[in-house]
Amino acid sequence: MALGSDAVFIIQHGAKGALLRIPATGGAAEVLAEGLSHPAGLKAVGSDLYWTETVVPGGTSLPFVPSSGAMIRVMARAQNGAARVLAEWPGYLPSAAASPSASTNQDVPPAEILATDETSLYVRLSRPMATEFIRVPRAGGAAKRIAAELGRQHGVHHKGRFYWTAPSLEATPNSGMVRVISEGRSDGPETVAEWLVQGGRLASNGDGLFYAGDYLFRIPNRLAFPRRLQRLTEPRAASDGKRLLLLGEGPEPKVASGARS
Repeated sequence: MALGSDAVFIIQHGAKGALLRIPATGGAAEVLAEGLSHPAGLKAVGSDLYWTETVVPGGTSLPFVPSSGAMIRVMARAQNGAARVLAEWPGYLPSAAASPSASTNQDVPPAEILATDETSLYVRLSRPMATEFIRVPRAGGAAKRIAAELGRQHGVHHKGRFYWTAPSLEATPNSGMVRVISEGRSDGPETVAEWLVQGGRLASNGDGLFYAGDYLFRIPNRLAFPRRLQRLTEPRAASDGKRLLLLGEGPEPKVASGARS
């Protein structure tokens, strides 16, 4: 789901999915696009919509010739309704989800647009044993890999840089600990926090960078101990650009204490 200025946009998942628009004032859903191949990761930026599709190739009639792999397409729809492919990247889709009668497990979507800035989209790709992050120009063009990390990882755009989680370099491999990495500095990617419990999510409220795991942590700009703010029931957080909202801490989202911009 994505929120626009005057409507809510929803993706219907599956091998033949659809993009729907529901007026903010209520009313019937309007089909903007249909026949989409495993759509996911919907994002609204101004009057433009972005999403991903996972295109599954057909099989081959020759048993000794393997079929080619799935392909991720990053799509854009402008205000005039025209849709176009911004970029393509090798993807992955479990064989069970590739069936026309099956729906993709959206708890772990094949591709998800995590963030945007003035020129780029930041996309997370799920692999069987790893996570890959790529940057796609909003104007279209060649995508570029940012990082590939073992395990299920998360990322966010904050103050002109992309940050992501990766396995800890200090803890033992089976400890379940992660670190936070920043890109965009002259000397390459830089670790800014260590010893965080895996499975959490990064979030930005425009002023600060946070990690929601077993606790809510404020992440420093340079390598240092993250500041622990509060215990969490569930590692879920979102931002409206000014406030950090905690999800799963009650019947309604709560504003995180100590995390206002």
